[in-house]
Amino acid sequence: QFRASVAEIFGKSHVAVANTSTEMFEKERRMNYVTPTNYLELVQGYMTMLTSKRKELGASADKLRNGLSKLDDARTQVSEMSVDLEEKQEICAKKSKECEELLHVIVAERSKADAQKAQVEADTARIKKEEIETQGIADDASRDLEKAMPALDAAMEALEKLEKKS
Repeated sequence: QFRASVAEIFGKSHVAVANTSTEMFEKERRMNYVTPTNYLELVQGYMTMLTSKRKELGASADKLRNGLSKLDDARTQVSEMSVDLEEKQEICAKKSKECEELLHVIVAERSKADAQKAQVEADTARIKKEEIETQGIADDASRDLEKAMPALDAAMEALEKLEKKS
């Protein structure tokens, strides 16, 4: 589509260079030769540069397509992850609520356990006191028994003697 325009510009350029070379010869007395080979070299250089730029443009287009594809994939993954995140947030909120309820139960049970512990400690102290008192009574009874045993033994001997005599 641009071929005719490019050919026209190249033709005009070649003619303009030829005219300028003639002017230069008239003013400077210096000859600059413009040959069809120069024109062909200009066209060949343009074709080489055009091919090179088309390759660069194609590579850039490929990179752009790949980048857009990656962005599209990332968008899809983000939407999937957003759905997954919402589900996990619901689960997290549910578990947090359960943890709070469990914490309230644990606190209540702990206060009950602390009350029972205090009761057990009080009972332990009372039982220890009663044990000491009971031990004291048992020690008194043992001493009284030790004092009474010789008298009991003597009474038993006397009773046996009486029975033998009767």
